[in-house]
Amino acid sequence: MIIVNFLILARFLLVDTGILFIFASVAFAIFCFYCLSKKKMRHKSWMLISVALFAIAIYQSNNFFDLGIGIPRKFSAENWAKTEAVERHFMVDDLLQSTNIIGLTEEDALALLGTPDYIHTDDLLSYIIDQPFDESTLDFHLNQGIITTYEIIPEH
Repeated sequence: MIIVNFLILARFLLVDTGILFIFASVAFAIFCFYCLSKKKMRHKSWMLISVALFAIAIYQSNNFFDLGIGIPRKFSAENWAKTEAVERHFMVDDLLQSTNIIGLTEEDALALLGTPDYIHTDDLLSYIIDQPFDESTLDFHLNQGIITTYEIIPEH
């Protein structure tokens, strides 16, 4: 049982995080540079393998560490709608700076941001903006159907 747990942890740390691919690409690049310098390798095309391994490492790291590569940071209703709820934190700052949220009616906020994915009551619109295990939310407080304040709640 201990060996199985160790193998699961090793797979998680080495593969899921991209660390294995980072080490493999760096080691292979060093090997290629050594062979090229000693003229044991004629073609520089072997370096492409190292670059490919490094690209895989970046992709894996992006998924695991939530680096946000390829996720919109500029707010627009279209970007908000097409971005998964757990990745919206990348554009919250732009949303709050570029849009006059205070004073919007509930209908205008729903048109801009869509239906809240966490809480929707008469006095609160709450959108998930971060990872599911954190459940950070962007909360808009309503008074008579008008947004009066907002806050970012780090964890629930």
